[in-house]
Amino acid sequence: QDYWLTETTFDKKLSSVVEKQSRAMEKVLRRPPSEKEKTKAVARKNAKTKPKDSKFTVIWRRLTYSQARVACKSKGLKLALPVNKAENERLYRLCSSSKSGACWLGASDRRTEGKWVSESGAPLKYTNWDRREPNNYGGNEDCAALMNSWKGAWYDAGCNVIHPALCQL
Repeated sequence: QDYWLTETTFDKKLSSVVEKQSRAMEKVLRRPPSEKEKTKAVARKNAKTKPKDSKFTVIWRRLTYSQARVACKSKGLKLALPVNKAENERLYRLCSSSKSGACWLGASDRRTEGKWVSESGAPLKYTNWDRREPNNYGGNEDCAALMNSWKGAWYDAGCNVIHPALCQL
């Protein structure tokens, strides 16, 4: 009989402890998260869903402009085209890590000389041409590339020159 009494007493104490912990946990779950907790949660979510430079990538093989377009497309991407200075700088950092002097961008004037458009045919919203570019040197430079030695400035290149491809989602 003492055994049952001890077990019953133990069960009651255990139930009491579990009940207290449950009430404490409910309070924590009911209170709104602090700003610090919100910031940490957002950072965790972004770290999982948005890796650094996830919008852009480089295909390091040396390709002609047409090959670069196909290579990007085969990965579900398109040739990159920055829409502002910050994106251009990100692309410059990606491209400058290669041994190549330049990387392809998604712009050309192949349809109409001097009228630079994106691969979709839309006029360019942002450009970063070097002060001497585009110059159509030799009458056969119709594809845009980002130059490493010019700190991300663009130049018009012959479309059969070979460079790595900058691609974007």
